[in-house]
Amino acid sequence: MIFALADDGQTFSGRFDTGEYWNGRRVDPAAATARLISRDGSPREALQSIVASVTDYLVGGDVEALRFA
Repeated sequence: MIFALADDGQTFSGRFDTGEYWNGRRVDPAAATARLISRDGSPREALQSIVASVTDYLVGGDVEALRFA
């Protein structure tokens, strides 16, 4: 397993021995506790919450919108 933190101190890249590559960036610890599914009273509400989160990411680039609890 080899990983390296970039010079900016915010992003990293690396790979596991199996050849799987990972890239990522630091997130605000407060944002890391947010849930992707914010409304889960019914399957419909859960799906609406997921679609809204993915839209926030695709349109606005909000990576934290995709984080699971």
